Amino acid sequence: MQHDRQTYRGKDTLSGKWWYGDLDRSRHGSCFVIRTKSAMVGEGARLIDPTTVCQCIGLLDKNGTAIFESDIVLYCGKAPYIVRYGIYNKHHELTNCAPTFVLGWYLEAIGEDYTCELYAIDGYAARFPAHCAETEIGKQRLILEKIGNIHDNPELMEVKGGA
Repeated sequence: MQHDRQTYRGKDTLSGKWWYGDLDRSRHGSCFVIRTKSAMVGEGARLIDPTTVCQCIGLLDKNGTAIFESDIVLYCGKAPYIVRYGIYNKHHELTNCAPTFVLGWYLEAIGEDYTCELYAIDGYAARFPAHCAETEIGKQRLILEKIGNIHDNPELMEVKGGA
């Protein structure tokens, strides 16, 4: 059920369309996302805007859609997060614990100084680990839903004003 973490996506510099496949960089620093290992430019490979290159995290959202770095996901249908890769504080919410910095996939809350771990439940991306829910319905509520990405949907990153 998991997707290949070695799959990348990026936007074609000419058409603006997303391309999916292997990532290759030229000697001059240009980025290419290539569909097949034997493809040459113009034959299944495209020059990609390097600022749009994102790696697949190997997990699906609740609708079965592959999740990539820089995707925007919802937790419980309301709290938006950006999928990130890097170093984050695993115990951010615990005030009496020393920081524990971890390298890996994590969720960054939009509009808040908050990060949290990204978990897997049977190949799906989730906000909390499966043991936090005692029922199948509880587990389903933990699974994230992809609603866009930071490149195509910057409006999703806007913080909504309180009522």
